[in-house]
Amino acid sequence: MINKISTTSKIYANSLLDIGLSSDVIINNFDIIKEVSDVEDFKKLIFNPTIDNNKKYEVINEIFKNKIEDKMISFVKLLVQKDRFNEIEEIINAYKNLIDDKNNIIRVDVISAIELSEEYKARIIEKLGNKYNKSVIPTWCIDNSIIGGLVIKIKDDIFDNSIKSKIDKINKI
Repeated sequence: MINKISTTSKIYANSLLDIGLSSDVIINNFDIIKEVSDVEDFKKLIFNPTIDNNKKYEVINEIFKNKIEDKMISFVKLLVQKDRFNEIEEIINAYKNLIDDKNNIIRVDVISAIELSEEYKARIIEKLGNKYNKSVIPTWCIDNSIIGGLVIKIKDDIFDNSIKSKIDKINKI
């Protein structure tokens, strides 16, 4: 499930809609950026306030040259310049949400205690699609700790119809 996304991250993500690259290219470039941003040495460099931004830009050019689009390299440099690189994951999620909205897609996490049949999965997708009037892209998870029932997560909403949550409610009484 996607965590809350800051307004600033949404603004940066929205700016990517206007840079003239396809959403697939941007998402593929983000995958590469995210992979590099998880490397500890890269983090130490980018977040070190004693290292001049020009030196950081040189390293960014060296790492990403011929791997991602020049416009995306410029975007990474802008994030470094504005001290917003720490929000890269939020920006990626915000961008993906924008593209999903543009394409009338909703992503859901469906958690069940057991493996669901393909027929039951299809019914869940159909009902959610009708309710939200969008194409549904589900992620199916099994968590036997919920005992039975379903937990459905859609953006910030959680629909918990699990037996575990019902037992927890009874225990609070």
